[in-house]
Amino acid sequence: MARERKYTPGEDEIDFDAYAEKAPTSLQEHFAEWLIDNMQIEFPTQKAEAIFKNAVRLAVALRIPYQRSAENKEREADEQAANADARKEAQAASAEKKAARAAAKGEEEEVRAARPGRKSKAVAEPEPAPAKRGRPARKAPASKAAAATTAPATGERRRPARRTRPGAESKF
Repeated sequence: MARERKYTPGEDEIDFDAYAEKAPTSLQEHFAEWLIDNMQIEFPTQKAEAIFKNAVRLAVALRIPYQRSAENKEREADEQAANADARKEAQAASAEKKAARAAAKGEEEEVRAARPGRKSKAVAEPEPAPAKRGRPARKAPASKAAAATTAPATGERRRPARRTRPGAESKF
């Protein structure tokens, strides 16, 4: 049995009366109860609770038609344009700060270079790297004969590693 569509694309008018008259689905009822329990909402009267549950039901039912609506699409476009403008302004401000820092650093270098007896960082020679500490690296074998003693012969397989501790009985 095919389901009828509540909303057809291109249709701008939503029949709110039809949604208001419908009975809540089990999902809508459970969602309202879940909100009440998890948010620890207490209502002064039963009528207030019924109004809340009805509002949840309508919100769940009308969410998708609202997202398809022209009003929502227009609002999203305006929001995206505003966000793009804010990003451009933030990038421009960041570029200005970076340029100001670079200019200040350049002026500082010029002042250092102008002082007698001092070298600027741009002119200073790089310092030699400190000597390495620790044990020197192991040297490679001197000949092919020495290398052959450490590696197995071609086509020969090594014995697999021992799976038990030495001296322990094997279960196999």
